[in-house]
Amino acid sequence: MNAGAARDCLGRGAGCDRGMSNEAEDRLATLEVRYAFLERHVAEQDRAMLAMAERLDRLELRVRQMREQMEGADPGALPPDEKPPHY
Repeated sequence: MNAGAARDCLGRGAGCDRGMSNEAEDRLATLEVRYAFLERHVAEQDRAMLAMAERLDRLELRVRQMREQMEGADPGALPPDEKPPHY
């Protein structure tokens, strides 16, 4: 199928592929497979990014809670900085 015939077929539906060569059909099938893979990959990436964002939110909350605990604690109640007995 030449470029003009391909342009004419755009939007006409299934009847237009009659003139396609086996090579063109193979290339089209390969592109469709690649496109499907990329669609699935993008969806998986979106889910992974969402999960990481949720985890980051939880970790930031935990750090904020720990910081508030430390700020509210009595400095004398903290253990002194000393080396463990095995040093």
